[in-house]
Amino acid sequence: MKQQGKPISGLQITLMNLLKGGIAGCLASATVIPFDVTKTWLQLQSESGAVNIKIMDAMSGIWKSKGIRGFYSGLDSALMRQFCFASIRVGLFFNAVDLAQKKLRRTLSLGEKAGVSAVVGAFGAFVINPFDVVMVRAWADIKRPVNEQRNYKNIFDGLIRITREEGLTTLWRASTPNIIRAIGLNLGMMTPYQELKERLKPFLGDTLANHAVSSTIAGICATLLALPFDNIKVKLVSMRPDTQGKMPYKGVIDCLLKSTRKEGILRLWSGLIPFAANLGPHSVIILLASEHIKKLMVQHQLLPQ
Repeated sequence: MKQQGKPISGLQITLMNLLKGGIAGCLASATVIPFDVTKTWLQLQSESGAVNIKIMDAMSGIWKSKGIRGFYSGLDSALMRQFCFASIRVGLFFNAVDLAQKKLRRTLSLGEKAGVSAVVGAFGAFVINPFDVVMVRAWADIKRPVNEQRNYKNIFDGLIRITREEGLTTLWRASTPNIIRAIGLNLGMMTPYQELKERLKPFLGDTLANHAVSSTIAGICATLLALPFDNIKVKLVSMRPDTQGKMPYKGVIDCLLKSTRKEGILRLWSGLIPFAANLGPHSVIILLASEHIKKLMVQHQLLPQ
């Protein structure tokens, strides 16, 4: 494949798409992490039986516990996670769709785009699960008593300690809800974004307005699909054994049933506002950033037109 006489290999295209997604993911994650920390705090409060929890109370609790640093707990884990995850679920998605459409010489159907988004989302979630475990535990420390906090120094300290103290497989704890969450997230985010962008192109062109409208709607869809699984994932990752050494949940289904019985089915969407305040802007930022980075890469002949 050539652009302005300069050959661009398929491997380079794939690597540039992965890099594009990873950078965009880090920009988005660094922007919205305070909302993610607040959402996790609310979910853990709900698990402990608290009702009518207010967002401002959650933010006040985080501030009193750790100060401004509390809102950026686990930032290194979040950035590492996002670079790996977004490079796969965003960069690899665009790469796979572009390659498939060029090979088939047609636009992929909605079902085909959904299939691609589900596969890359699931693969990405499995790869980044260890970073997720460290990140969620760092956030959970904010609400734990001092004597129960794990206090990982950084992501590498967390990975080493978990492996040494609890076993390597613990790094993939809650991987099932994480994978399901990622499938819901990618189906809700990447599929409608790509579909809407193409359908709006005759009216708005390949413009910022098109990308903004498409990414906003995609963010809403992703929020509603992903939050229940995010809630379950948080509980499974942060759970501790009781005094008899028994874990509160046996797995995904057990956590789902116990949570709905104890809290009600609507509490699966506990933390909806901060989650939406996180994922909505996150979706817009990551998708707009990836489009802008793509244009820069095209200008510098790192990607084809």
